[in-house]
Amino acid sequence: MRTISFPAQNNMEACNIELPYSESVDYTIFWTPYGYKAVEGVGNVLTGISGEKKVLEIHLSGKSEYTIISSIVEDVVVTDASDEEVLEAAKKKKRAEIAAKRYELENAGLQLNGKIVATDDRSKAMIMSTALSSLAKVMGTSLPLEIQQLVSELPDTIHWKYINGFDDITVEEVLSMSLAVHNYVESLFARERMLDSYIDSITVESAGSLEAAIEQIKAVDWDTEI
Repeated sequence: MRTISFPAQNNMEACNIELPYSESVDYTIFWTPYGYKAVEGVGNVLTGISGEKKVLEIHLSGKSEYTIISSIVEDVVVTDASDEEVLEAAKKKKRAEIAAKRYELENAGLQLNGKIVATDDRSKAMIMSTALSSLAKVMGTSLPLEIQQLVSELPDTIHWKYINGFDDITVEEVLSMSLAVHNYVESLFARERMLDSYIDSITVESAGSLEAAIEQIKAVDWDTEI
């Protein structure tokens, strides 16, 4: 958190308002009959509270930087964010980047036996449902009689549409495809989890300083060797 404070003045009580840490954000501070309120943004912003009075527009950057854009009050003091909060914000941003990369790869398709299997969410659902039917076909007479009747109506050959065209495949090939896709996606989540753990392990103490820890976090990408 970063705290903005100033003493009582202009018939207004003293202000002491906490704002969440951000790498870069603008705030407008209003006096209202219900106390000081902060609204994100500057310019055409309001609290919607009757009797509000704009007292301060300010830009906050990072751990300690700030710029007063406009003010009707004096002696404004802005405290620094803690090292822990700055570090956690950097980790959260990097974890989101890693998750976005995993999702991109997860949905990019999987090359299998010269064909490219679509792996977007809809395609994965279709693969799993078709694999379930194929498994029932393979199990055959081991299933209850009422299910065997339904299974007998399933085709022996499936017309599957890959990213690079149609192909006729057997139920066994469907099962093989579904397992390959499952293993591929699982490997991506395992990689994401490994990178998240590595990011979490970076501390101010291990890096030597907050600045060094931030740089280590920023340097992490999908291909980082661990």
